[in-house]
Amino acid sequence: MAKHVGTFVKTDSLPPEIQQKLFVSAQALVKEIRQRILDQVWDWPPLSDKYLQWKKEQGLDTRTLIATGYYVNAIEAWETAHGIRIGIRNKIHPEWNISLRLLGLWLEYGTYDSNGNLRMPPRPHFRPVILEWKNTELASLKQEAKMILIRDAQKRMSEALEILRRRSQRGE
Repeated sequence: MAKHVGTFVKTDSLPPEIQQKLFVSAQALVKEIRQRILDQVWDWPPLSDKYLQWKKEQGLDTRTLIATGYYVNAIEAWETAHGIRIGIRNKIHPEWNISLRLLGLWLEYGTYDSNGNLRMPPRPHFRPVILEWKNTELASLKQEAKMILIRDAQKRMSEALEILRRRSQRGE
């Protein structure tokens, strides 16, 4: 399975009211991911002494995953033709000339040298929050969508039966 950061929710077959609720929920999820990074809530391995010293010398934020703040602010939710994507668009970091998606993969899953030795430890920040969201908010919205679809199907069935009843009364 390919590694990625973020998630995708297929919405094109859902009722518009659920699509809107999902997008609002996705935006709240983005805020939650950003806030947890800013609050440093996870038990991540500390930064290496060398990298921490470099960040201090450069006047960068010494918290993990933050440095300039550009990466954290690049986490977003956006609508696509078929649903909602939560993650990082294919942008280049303006100061370091690196793909933010690639940076996200490195940060989420860690990096390894050619011998398979760990270089930078993984610091998962998408997966834990998205998993919580999928098990709570998304599950609830799916149930709500199911109820709306059932209600809509019942309404359409009643309308169809009424048309058949009228035709039967007219002898058609």
